[in-house]
Amino acid sequence: MRADPWFRLGWILLTVSGVFPVAVGIGNYLSFILSVSDSHACWLTSFGRLGFSFDVLRSFRTDVAGAWVMLNHIGSVNLVMSGVTLVVVSWAGIRRRSRWSWLLVLFGTIWVGANDLLATFIVKLDQAVPVPIAPMALAAAGLALSARGVFSAPSRATDRETRNA
Repeated sequence: MRADPWFRLGWILLTVSGVFPVAVGIGNYLSFILSVSDSHACWLTSFGRLGFSFDVLRSFRTDVAGAWVMLNHIGSVNLVMSGVTLVVVSWAGIRRRSRWSWLLVLFGTIWVGANDLLATFIVKLDQAVPVPIAPMALAAAGLALSARGVFSAPSRATDRETRNA
């Protein structure tokens, strides 16, 4: 099969788009660890400090503090896992023109992207550009650029059926 520079750019963009959630997830995880270990200091995020500490949150309501800690921990760990999955599936699957890999990334991009944007608009963050847009835009561009290369290649099942016929 002839080398397609658009296809190559597509899977590279998909791979790069997975680096964003890994970086943000690691940053959030480290911020979480620092905020819990220094519980009297204002809660640290990837974008700065919040106006309350873990001690203040615990003194307000322990169940709220527990939920806050759980959501921060789970969120950061899941961001890293999502990003690593996107990098591996793009590199190992889409680069080899695997249709299931492309469809998995499409589902993940729509599901995660729509929910991140919904949450961003519900919270009404004061950022000029909502953070989730960057990796989702890269992933959407990567999917668009790689689609023809993935779906114009014969599937491996078709190859096997042809050989066995």
